[in-house]
Amino acid sequence: MLNENQRDITVLCRVVDNFGDIGFCWRLSRSLLEVCPEISLRLVVSDLASFSALDNRIDTSKSVQSVSGIEVFDWNDAERCKKAFGEKSPRVVLECFQCGRPDWLEEILFYGEREDIAHIINVEYLTAEDWADEFHCLKSATRSKFVKKVNFMPGFSKKTGGLVLDKSFMQSLSEREYAKSLLQKEANIEVKDDDFNVVVFSYERDFTPVVRALSALAESLAEKKGKRVRVFLTEGKSRKSFLGAIEKEVAEKKETASFILTKLPFLTQSTWDALLTLCDFNFVRGEDSMARACLCGVPFVWHAYPQEAQWQTVKVNALMKKMALYFSDSTAAVYTEFMREYNKDNADNKKQESLLEKIFSSYDEIKSGVEKFSKEIIQNGNLAENLVNFIAGLQF
Repeated sequence: MLNENQRDITVLCRVVDNFGDIGFCWRLSRSLLEVCPEISLRLVVSDLASFSALDNRIDTSKSVQSVSGIEVFDWNDAERCKKAFGEKSPRVVLECFQCGRPDWLEEILFYGEREDIAHIINVEYLTAEDWADEFHCLKSATRSKFVKKVNFMPGFSKKTGGLVLDKSFMQSLSEREYAKSLLQKEANIEVKDDDFNVVVFSYERDFTPVVRALSALAESLAEKKGKRVRVFLTEGKSRKSFLGAIEKEVAEKKETASFILTKLPFLTQSTWDALLTLCDFNFVRGEDSMARACLCGVPFVWHAYPQEAQWQTVKVNALMKKMALYFSDSTAAVYTEFMREYNKDNADNKKQESLLEKIFSSYDEIKSGVEKFSKEIIQNGNLAENLVNFIAGLQF
């Protein structure tokens, strides 16, 4: 059980990557309340428009509102926030992804007269890199003896805080009919078990090799099993480039793509989760959706957030190093090589197409391996529960 001070939790979210940042913070916030309903939770968000796309209950015109028992504050309304947080100074602050603190909160924490202790927990980006184990629960200095800071690492090993296992996602994962009904009810989307279902969610890129490999897969499955390939194409950054690749393929072959294309409306977080759990192959981007893809237990391709000097490939290599343990050496080599190529600037399209076709041909082995990987990381526990247990040990 948490005491009164420990139950006062503020989550900070500065939105950088459209939906990934707020997606994780919203998922974590709800999960914290699922683990400990007595928590008094305030969520401070820099971009309410992105937030409202994930949850249509968010009113972008309100700088203070309550949703699902969580007080939501507009980071940018300094006057309202300073008044509210000045009256009730935060005791536990979850600073997600080293997002920094708004000036009004910095003033409250460090420049006011205080003799009570506040704790800042830096909930870091998700990474499979080995340093996550060492960095987890590592203390950091602050400029005040009354403000303590520590780092908390989501991750893929028992030495980290694990991944968020929120109830809605886990129910979709374990109950296929629940996930289907959720999609049908909230987005009027039907996922048929007889189809080979694929989600495409990415940053802008050249999708030519993906479209060609999917077309080849569709032709093969139709001939051998009488099975269709259906691609669910998300709204947003990847749509234009994916449609452009289809147009290019049609122009070259003088025929339509072999797979069925379904253009998705923007989905709320719960319906997006349900779709991921139902599909047979997921192309995802960013870290929140990558974490969901790992937990789904089906083959996936991850487009990491592009960084200078292609630094994203370090994260990709680290993830594939962990996943490779669950495949034969030859399959692991192909899967890893494709994931690296997919995340390179100016990657070789012919090489990508060939590697992706090999991945599809090894689908059953890859699916079995990803299922085992998923079960193992679920056993690491719920990040929200691990956070609550950590907070329970803090001294005030």
